[in-house]
Amino acid sequence: MDFNGVFIIPTGLGAEIGGHAGDANPAAKLIASVCDNLIIHPNVVNASDINEMTENMLYVEGSQLDRFLQGTLGLQKVFSNRILVVVNAPVMNETINAVSAARATIGADIEILELEHPFTMEYKKRDDGTAGGIVRGGVELLKQIKDYKFDALAIHTPIECNTEISKDYLFILSWII
Repeated sequence: MDFNGVFIIPTGLGAEIGGHAGDANPAAKLIASVCDNLIIHPNVVNASDINEMTENMLYVEGSQLDRFLQGTLGLQKVFSNRILVVVNAPVMNETINAVSAARATIGADIEILELEHPFTMEYKKRDDGTAGGIVRGGVELLKQIKDYKFDALAIHTPIECNTEISKDYLFILSWII
C-alpha cells in the first residue's frame, strides 16, 4: 500500500514559503522523501527559473486538488505529458519561448496550435462582487481541436478588461514583486 501525501501552499502576500517565487521546493522535496507519492499544486513548485519536482511528485491544478480533497474528484497517475497550447493568431515569440522552456524543464510533449477563429475572454464584475466574464469562440475552438491527442489543454489568450481593472491589477502586482 502506498503512502500518499498532499502538500498545499496558500496564495497570498507574506507567506513564509511558496507562492510566486517557488521557494517551497526544498520543503516539498523533504516531504516527498518520506512519501510514496506527494500531490502538489502550482504554488508549491512553480518558479520563474527553476522547478525541482522529484519523480514521486504528482502535479495537480489547484481547483482540481480542492475537489479531490472534498471527495468529488478522483485522481489517476498520468504517464504522458501531451499538452496542446492554443493561441490566437499570430503565434508570438514569447509563446514559443515559454513552451520551449516547459519542454526543457519538465519534459512535456507540447504542441502549439494557432486558432483559425479568435478565442476571447472578457472580464465582467458581477453585481455580487464576484468575478465573471464572457467567452467567445469556444465552439470554434472545440471543433478545431477535436482530432488532436492531448492530456491537457492550455488556452493562451489575453483577458479583456477595462482600464481601471487593469491598473488595479498592475498596482497589486507591483506590491508582490
